[in-house]
Amino acid sequence: MIRLIFTDVFDAMRLVQIGRAAAHGGDYPWNVFDYIVRGAMPGALLSADSRVEFGFISLQCAADEAEILNIATAPAARRQGLGRALLTEGERLVRERGVGRIFLEVAADNLPAQGLYGRFGYAQVGERKAYYKRPDGSRMDALVLAKDLGAVDGQGG
Repeated sequence: MIRLIFTDVFDAMRLVQIGRAAAHGGDYPWNVFDYIVRGAMPGALLSADSRVEFGFISLQCAADEAEILNIATAPAARRQGLGRALLTEGERLVRERGVGRIFLEVAADNLPAQGLYGRFGYAQVGERKAYYKRPDGSRMDALVLAKDLGAVDGQGG
């Protein structure tokens, strides 16, 4: 079950652990303080697996737009539908707040995530060169994706 959470220190520690594991040793810029502060900001939404064990989605709303700041599933929880459930819940939460368009960035080489977003109707609207830092010091481009939440696509929203 997916639930909206208000981050305490324990939840924030778990979110950082999941995020680091999901990054496969890549650069993970978020820390416990970030999640506690982010969770308290206006427009911030954090939704997680009910046990805050396996995955979460972090979103920020401003006016009629939202951004998925982070979506992560622990490696042990992959290929079980959790990413779809988190994305569905995230879209539901921002729709309730009157959001009409949602954005996210995804690494250009993250084909599984791109496939998920494509099935949900996200389309590329831009690119950020050398956006992600890799453990070996190399950089990876990010694709900027967006979705109009006004249209029902039958897949996730």
